[in-house]
Amino acid sequence: MVEELGGSLVLEVGCGTCVQGVLLIMDFDFQLSSDRSFTALIIRIIERIAGEEHHRNFLDFMESGGVPPLLRSLGYPDWKRSPVLLDHGGVFELRPGRR
Repeated sequence: MVEELGGSLVLEVGCGTCVQGVLLIMDFDFQLSSDRSFTALIIRIIERIAGEEHHRNFLDFMESGGVPPLLRSLGYPDWKRSPVLLDHGGVFELRPGRR
């Protein structure tokens, strides 16, 4: 799925901002199939409330590995992940020239 969506998905993957040439992307980042924590439950509920199609896309995206495989498929093998949301999310830092 990640390969199919390519660059168009980057615009929809959580939040993204560019600060001094560094791209920051924030998105949920946890093991959907095995995480039964309260935080993961709340994330699942929020994604379901967003609508059937959005929820289906969320499930597909998470099952395909989320942001890390997407970044690799776009030519960004090196990035830094900082945990957020009790480690159920991540802020991914991409520096220019590190493709």
